[in-house]
Amino acid sequence: MLLEALLMSLAVQAVAVKRSIIATADPGGFSGVSEGKYILGNMTNTENITQALPYCALAVEGQIYGVDVTLITTGIGHDNSAACMENVVTYYIGTLGIKDVVYLGTSGFSPVMGGVFESSQFKAGCSEGSSRKLGDIKPTRIGDICISPISLLNGCGFCESNDESFNGQCTSLKCSGRNQSDVFGKCSFSPKQNSASFDLANSYIAASQQALFPDRPQRIEDYASSYWGQVLQGLGIMGDVPTDLQPTIYNYTMCAEAAEYDLWTGLPKDQLCREYTSQVIDNAINSASTANDVTCVSALEGPGWMKILLNEAATGGPIPFTGIRAHSDYVYWPMVRDPSTGHLVSNDSWCPPSLGTLNDFMVQGYRHAINIATTIVLKHFELQSKN
Repeated sequence: MLLEALLMSLAVQAVAVKRSIIATADPGGFSGVSEGKYILGNMTNTENITQALPYCALAVEGQIYGVDVTLITTGIGHDNSAACMENVVTYYIGTLGIKDVVYLGTSGFSPVMGGVFESSQFKAGCSEGSSRKLGDIKPTRIGDICISPISLLNGCGFCESNDESFNGQCTSLKCSGRNQSDVFGKCSFSPKQNSASFDLANSYIAASQQALFPDRPQRIEDYASSYWGQVLQGLGIMGDVPTDLQPTIYNYTMCAEAAEYDLWTGLPKDQLCREYTSQVIDNAINSASTANDVTCVSALEGPGWMKILLNEAATGGPIPFTGIRAHSDYVYWPMVRDPSTGHLVSNDSWCPPSLGTLNDFMVQGYRHAINIATTIVLKHFELQSKN
């Protein structure tokens, strides 16, 4: 009886106010900076409630610009994000205590919006240089942002390399079974069309348009200059990609989080990811995009936590949610053509020693990406406090 009374008391306290949940994944094991560090640093009147949420790595209640929030760190991976989010939904009794959810984090992005090769050229083996002209290249950059309440499990089904027509980085993957939900379960996750989740995403997109972002650090620009020089050389394109120190904001018509069971690299998986992403976006918002129109945003958590929030029987009704993913690294390195086979292969030595190691590049990109995503979230709550 005492235990039941204690739990009831905690539940009443938890739903005394409706809170916005700010979720992150990495507690800081990769770069030494947790994805929630700058959010936590801007919170006031904080109280650590991690003990009440044992499946979360961190849970802190507080305020941002006077708005009641709870910051959670779920741990990396969709299993961890699901377990923690279920913990949160139970603790706050679903819609009784939760106003909305934003999940911010870092991601690998396609280097080029729509791919370095048109889909038809890739599937033909890209035996020549890219058919894209320099002016057609729409590069993604470290710190760019994807704001979307849509996610997909990129690893659904069976995939294998087509060994009979192996062509280096231009080898198409043979995949099947993606739509066999009786075998693999649900592979895509999105709210209903015109739902409050899209309104929430739009409010963060609007906040991003008013945010003052820090410029991309010079060290990242130096890495990027080397990266893009090698990319264009490998594709047989002459010229330079123009510099832009401010992030580009991609919305849910152009991107969605594509989760895997582990991190991956390579042009074949990027092509597949963009194909799946376009299909999931089209189904979610009734559009007509292709792999040539979207960017792959590779992460690990989306399907897990979204699955929990889409279960309205458990949440007590719809809880608006969206993801904000910041570009921290590229999903593949520049390519060079192997003179002995003619195949495009990964150029793993693209980074000159004078810039440091590839790990240095990724750590710097990770920290800048966290900073950009946090800037949008803080601006959102600043604007909300004025309404």
